[in-house]
Amino acid sequence: MVTVKYASELDPLLELSLPSDWLVAVILEPGQSPADSDRSEDRLLGQLLSSGNDQQIVASRVTFLYCRGFEPDPETPMRDNQISVRYDSENAQYELSSVLAETTVSTADEAIEWVDEQFPAVETFVDVYLTLIELADDIHGLGQAGIRGLIETFETLDAIQATDLDSLADVPYVDEENATALQTALEETNNVYLSHPTPLEQELRTVDGPLILDPQRGPISGELVSSGSTNPKYRSDIFGTAESDDRELR
Repeated sequence: MVTVKYASELDPLLELSLPSDWLVAVILEPGQSPADSDRSEDRLLGQLLSSGNDQQIVASRVTFLYCRGFEPDPETPMRDNQISVRYDSENAQYELSSVLAETTVSTADEAIEWVDEQFPAVETFVDVYLTLIELADDIHGLGQAGIRGLIETFETLDAIQATDLDSLADVPYVDEENATALQTALEETNNVYLSHPTPLEQELRTVDGPLILDPQRGPISGELVSSGSTNPKYRSDIFGTAESDDRELR
């Protein structure tokens, strides 16, 4: 089990009351757990950073994860179901980003207000995406690029279904033929989201408290210690029985 130091400025974000189906994770910095890392560059960086001094690496980023849209595929580059908050200590500001927006703010209260606004917007994006990507399996020529363009332009399933074909076909990688097929498919499904929770998504919903997330390996066991403190504030255990290497979060 590792001990992870994180910037105390992130504490208000870790204590934020989350909507249903969301969880929060502290993201490990490169080299922060070199003894447990399978990557030689992580171990080397950890040795270099700790060589000759007692300074510990401090995690500066938390990520809010929506418990839908997870894929255990490390080749999947998309992170649409995440809201990221990074504390920039050099400039004393919070860097905020999601699939829909990014900005910087000066205070934790401002960061919390922004994150609260992003929760429903990101949920809608992910839910609509999962439905469209499932429908697209049976629609020739409609791929991820076209689906993302449709969501960014029209936002909801209702809007996509109600829009005229010419407007849909104006979206890159969408044409009149696959737009027609998509509207027909949406009408036949009565706008019911088709995607069902995976076992991993269901398990994530049982997590209580902040996770520790290694971007390369997924959740790991450890204790979270706020900078300036010596006592663990949170403890995170790997959930389930599968190996974390096989359960990367996207």
